[in-house]
Amino acid sequence: MSTINRSVIPNLLVEGIKQNFGIGYDMYDKNFLKIFDLETSQKEVEQYQEIKSFGNHAEKPEGANSAFQTIAQSTKTYIENKTYSLIYEVSHEAQEDNQYPKNKQLLPVQLQRS
Repeated sequence: MSTINRSVIPNLLVEGIKQNFGIGYDMYDKNFLKIFDLETSQKEVEQYQEIKSFGNHAEKPEGANSAFQTIAQSTKTYIENKTYSLIYEVSHEAQEDNQYPKNKQLLPVQLQRS
């Protein structure tokens, strides 16, 4: 595991930074909700099964029997639900040398955007 220490973030530990690039923007709107339906699941794997439908209607001549149709399985789709995780660790010295209190909010925001 890689620890965040003073040597990798020296500019973030001193006063005078007006704003950290990449965290001063508002979050994007959830436009995907306007296009897609949100579904939730409690299962590890979900399975969708498409069914081939009956064929076209056939014209039945007078006195003849109707044509029988059947259904069949078609495309099968598996959706595997996975969990993703990311963690960070900051050394005690890097926390103590921090002269810029806004940096305490920087790392959780970066996790959110990664």
